Amino acid sequence: MNRFPIRLLTTGVLTALTCTLLTSPTPAQDDGQQAPSSPTWSTDFTAAKTAAAGGPKRASKPLLVKFTGSDWCHWCHKLDSEVFQQPEFASWARDRVVLVEIDFPRSGTQSKAQREQNRELAKHYGVRGYPTVLLLDHTGKRLGKLGYERGGAKHWTELVDAELRANRAPTWHTDLTTAQAEAKKTGRPLLVNFTGSDWCHWCVRLKREVFSTPEFSRWAQEQHQQQRRRRHRRQRHEQHYTTRPPATRHQHT
Repeated sequence: MNRFPIRLLTTGVLTALTCTLLTSPTPAQDDGQQAPSSPTWSTDFTAAKTAAAGGPKRASKPLLVKFTGSDWCHWCHKLDSEVFQQPEFASWARDRVVLVEIDFPRSGTQSKAQREQNRELAKHYGVRGYPTVLLLDHTGKRLGKLGYERGGAKHWTELVDAELRANRAPTWHTDLTTAQAEAKKTGRPLLVNFTGSDWCHWCVRLKREVFSTPEFSRWAQEQHQQQRRRRHRRQRHEQHYTTRPPATRHQHT
């Protein structure tokens, strides 16, 4: 085994979580079609992470974790009725996310284990207000945060998609030739990480504190978008001067 692998990033190449982000139009429903069933919310965080991890033939999904006060929180009720109970949300969530409900009711009907789990999760993620909706990857790493927003289910799910797009993990190439070819094609620079992924303490820290953070993902995404805008401007400029007819020259007699 190569104990000194090379990780290469063509800056801004973001392909992870593809299955969760490629939106497809929801087919219109007529009287003969069945409305989407209500989504299922897990209350077991560990089991939800296992479900989100996917498998050999299933890609991983992000977790959408709702921190709520189901029997007392007014804004939680509004978020439920305007978003989570709508058919548009059920259609959107079905193949995109794993839903988790972390409830803090005042009725005292939860088991001791459930209350302890929920308190630990709120403490771990710094949740102090309700409703709070966190977007996490299948390992529990935070990808985004939302709350109640006016506008209904379609607007709210668009906000989720935007959060996920902004935090997609970058793809690291391990083949230098492939990375160079892609960099040449797109005009993006190479960021080359020489690492010892299973033994180098500082390499592990660099990955955890920089490369695995949402801030790095956003930065890489911004570089990709800026380069794409520059490329489009250059193409429009070249097209303008290619298709522009030559100026007519007037002869003076």
